[in-house]
Amino acid sequence: MAASSLPRPGTKYGPCKGTCEHTDCAATRAMAERNCVGCADQIGYEQRFFREADGSLLHMKCWSPTFSTGATP
Repeated sequence: MAASSLPRPGTKYGPCKGTCEHTDCAATRAMAERNCVGCADQIGYEQRFFREADGSLLHMKCWSPTFSTGATP
């Protein structure tokens, strides 16, 4: 499992800073607005996260072996 991060708006590889019609920009913004399944905060920009097998997103800081396996502590 590889961690990803989303570049913030207005940076070289990030979405446009203002409103635009680019599909890539819209997809990046939509992913940044999704909630982490570990802490319920938005994934946001420039924060490392994992995409779980079911498509959910999890901040790297929220990951633990227990969370990943679904085992109870």
